[in-house]
Amino acid sequence: MDLGALKRIFDFSKTDFAAMASTILVTLVLGVEVGLVVGVGLSIFLHLYATSRPHVASWARFPELHISAT
Repeated sequence: MDLGALKRIFDFSKTDFAAMASTILVTLVLGVEVGLVVGVGLSIFLHLYATSRPHVASWARFPELHISAT
């Protein structure tokens, strides 16, 4: 098991770390097949959740700053 990968993933993305750690734990407790199913299912769920909530930037006008659009 590459324990250095856990630290790199944790530093990069907390959600990816959660998916990886839960996959490892479920694999150790329940077996390889169940661990893979949980890992793939959790990864798909986290990806769909993240893509369903996109970052939205809004533009606003501030009349008190006297900025013209021309």
